[in-house]
Amino acid sequence: MMPIKKNNIPSKLGFKETKLGWIPEDWVIDKLDNLITLESGQHLDKEDYSSKKTGIPYFTGPTDITNSISKVKKWTDVRNKVSFKGEVLITVKGSGVGALALCSLTEVALGRQLMSINGVKSDNLFLFYILNEKRYKFQQLASGNMIPGLSRKDILLTKSIIPPLPEQKIIANCLSTWDTAITKQDALIKAKQQLKKALMQQLLSGEKRLSGFNKEWEEKRVEDFASEYSEKNDANEPIEVLSCTKYDGLVPSLEYFGRQVFGDDLSKYKIVPHGYFAYATNHIEEGSIGYQDFNKFGLVSPMYTIFKTKETIDDNYLFKVLKSHKLIHEYNRRMEGSIDRRGGLRWKNFKGIKINMPPIKEQIAIAQVLNTADQEISLLTTQRNQLQLQKKGLMQQLLSGKKRLKV
Repeated sequence: MMPIKKNNIPSKLGFKETKLGWIPEDWVIDKLDNLITLESGQHLDKEDYSSKKTGIPYFTGPTDITNSISKVKKWTDVRNKVSFKGEVLITVKGSGVGALALCSLTEVALGRQLMSINGVKSDNLFLFYILNEKRYKFQQLASGNMIPGLSRKDILLTKSIIPPLPEQKIIANCLSTWDTAITKQDALIKAKQQLKKALMQQLLSGEKRLSGFNKEWEEKRVEDFASEYSEKNDANEPIEVLSCTKYDGLVPSLEYFGRQVFGDDLSKYKIVPHGYFAYATNHIEEGSIGYQDFNKFGLVSPMYTIFKTKETIDDNYLFKVLKSHKLIHEYNRRMEGSIDRRGGLRWKNFKGIKINMPPIKEQIAIAQVLNTADQEISLLTTQRNQLQLQKKGLMQQLLSGKKRLKV
């Protein structure tokens, strides 16, 4: 990383006061109109582009933007409105208004959802970072226009704090170092996730066996090792209400939704004791099944199904099986075959699901291997988030001039 010299901001030494606050004396506040050229995209008729790899890539909107030439979907020979490598692409219409990307391909034709920014008196990479800080402002401007979207005027009249060009380049390179680290971390997380997915498929199906285990697995129905539980909160006790999510299982409802989505009368709600499973009867086809392992008791909607397993089952292992793609496919198959699809997957149909089950000791061993994989991914994700926070703090300091890099 580059050495950073601190300034004594409270004394304002070497700083000047402006409408945007105190900035270094050799920095200026300027409109983008004086710093850039702006190229607006244009609509092409269907006969002007195709999927044939001839001409140059054609980006109609943000979903087309890619860093890989092999992933380009549209091509054209029309070169009226183009962006070149290193320029900044900004989405000016549609749901992604204000989103920015660096053009990494040699030459790209632009659709009307996009504009291209090229620095004349400023560094493109530096512009990319300062404009990212203004994304919320761009979104507000877009929503306030008669026709939702950003106009050329909205962009060109935007004011920014601008350091001298050599310092722009150094700031941009410094922030780019963090971006590179974050990108590498993302790639590592993705690789670990793919490895875990393959490991799950192999271990949960018995295709791959752990060392020391060779006993035959037994095909069992859910009803062979689990029984339904249906106890209501008749006394209307103030027990925490839970909701079941596709990815995280059971979670506190208030935390998940950020507001109360249930009534004050909880007497009809079902109790989920610690160590019990619960699933959303009408939405299990999405994988909405959870395991209650964080409260003594929880409450769920009357539309949930709750069950408890026998001691011959490791719940940690079973939870992974129940969230697997194979079982989610089975939920969908059974719901499609139901006479009343709106009734969801009730216990009488759920309990007939067949699962190949290893002996309890192998269940525990498999669950531990997969838990270790989850912990590795969690650690990498935490490190990635820390890098993102470091970059955010550094951006605030460097783009305001509160911290200076040696030129």
